[in-house]
Amino acid sequence: MFLLAYLILALLALYWGQQRVDREQTFHAQVVEQTQQVLASYQAEGAEALDPGYLGYYLFMPVWQTPEVWAGVIHGERHEHPVQLRIRLLGLQGQLHASEIHNISALAYGHLDLAFVWLFVMPLLIGALSVNLLAEEKMRGRWPIIAAQSSNAVVILWRRLLLRFGMLAIVNSVVLLAVLLITPVSFGISWLLVAMLVLLYQLFWMVLAGWIISLKRQMAFNTLLYLCIWLILSFVIPGVGYLLQAQQQQAAEHIGMMTEQRQYMHDRWDSDRQADLDNYLQRFPEWADTAPLGEGFDWKWYFAMQHMSDLMVEDRVEDYRQQRLKALQLQQAFLWSSPVLNLQTLLNRMAGNDTLAHQAFLDQVIAYHDELRDFYYPFLFHDASFSEADFARIPAFVYQAPKQSFLLMGLMQFALGFVLLLGLLLSRRKHWLESDL
Repeated sequence: MFLLAYLILALLALYWGQQRVDREQTFHAQVVEQTQQVLASYQAEGAEALDPGYLGYYLFMPVWQTPEVWAGVIHGERHEHPVQLRIRLLGLQGQLHASEIHNISALAYGHLDLAFVWLFVMPLLIGALSVNLLAEEKMRGRWPIIAAQSSNAVVILWRRLLLRFGMLAIVNSVVLLAVLLITPVSFGISWLLVAMLVLLYQLFWMVLAGWIISLKRQMAFNTLLYLCIWLILSFVIPGVGYLLQAQQQQAAEHIGMMTEQRQYMHDRWDSDRQADLDNYLQRFPEWADTAPLGEGFDWKWYFAMQHMSDLMVEDRVEDYRQQRLKALQLQQAFLWSSPVLNLQTLLNRMAGNDTLAHQAFLDQVIAYHDELRDFYYPFLFHDASFSEADFARIPAFVYQAPKQSFLLMGLMQFALGFVLLLGLLLSRRKHWLESDL
C-alpha cells in the first residue's frame, strides 16, 4: 500500500512538474507572438515614418531562461527567480530586478516535483517499511520462532531489508521510465546518472534503517531516532546553511539599486542636458561626432542618461553578483554534511534551476542589452535612416545554459560524503551482524 501511494504521488509530481514547464513555454510563445504582432504593426506604418527612439522606448523584447530537459522533473529554485522578462532600451537594472517582488508569495509554498518526492518522501517511506522490522516481530512474539528456524537470524533480516530495497528500486525504475515518456528527457548519460544518484540515496537510507535495527530497541525509539536523523539531514543542516548564505547577501540590495538609478534619472531632467550628454560622450567617444542637442526633447540624450543610470550603480551590481557567488560557494562547503542537501544541489544543477544558472541568465541579459544599444545607437547618434530591412536586424535573445562547472565536484562530494556517512553509521556497530539478535 505504501509503495503504491508512493508510486502514484511520484507520477503525479512528475506530471504536474512537466505541466508547469509546458505552461511556461506556452506563455513565452504568446509573448513572442505578441512582440511579432507589434513589429508587424510598425512595419505596416512604414519604416521611413518610424522614430527609432520611439521604437527603443516602447518595444519590449522577450528574454527567457529556457528550461532544460530536466526542469519538469526538478523544479529547483526556478520559482524564486524571474525567468521571463521583457527588456527595452531603458536602464537595465530596474528591469532585471523589478519583477522579483512578484515571486515572494510563491517562496513559502514552492512546487511539488519529483525531486521533492525523492528527497523527502522516499526516506519516510523507507523508514515506514524497514526501521521496525525486528522490533515489530519481537513485539508480536514471533521473533523467537523465526530465529529458531535459522542458524543465522541476521540473514533473515538482511533478506527482508533487501526485499524492500528491491521493491522500492523497482518502483523508482518505473518512475524513471515514466520520465522518458512524459518529459523531453531521453535515455543517455544524464538519465543513467540520475538513476544512479537515486539508487545510492535509497541505499543510504536503507543502511541507516539497518543500523537502527541493529540497536535492538523498541519501536518508539527506532521511529523517533529515524525521524530525528531525517529532520536534521533534511531541514536543520540545510536551514543553517541557508541562514549563513543569507548573511552573505545584503537584504533588498536590488531595491536600493533601483531607487538610486531612478533618482539619478529624475535629477537629470533638472540639470544641463548638453553638459550631461558631453560627459557621456567623453566616456563613450565612439559617439562623440553626434550633433549638439536642440531646444526640444532628444531621444539620444534620454537613452544616454538611461545608460548612465546603469553605470552609476555598476559597482553595486558587481558587489551583488559577487555576494551571490560567494553564497553559492558557501553552499558547496555544506554539501559534505547532508546527503539530502548534496543530492538536492546536484539535481538543481543538472536541471539548470539553481542560483548559478540564474546568474548566468542575468549576465546574458546584460550582454543582450548591450546588443540592443549597439543596434539603436547609430540611428540615434548618427541619424542613420531606418529601413525595412532593419526590422529583421533587431537582436533576439537566445539563452545559453552554463557549463556544469560544479557538477563533477558535487558528484565527488556526494560519493565521498556517502561513503563517510555510511562508515560513521556502521563504525559503532562494526560487528553487529555477528551479534545475537
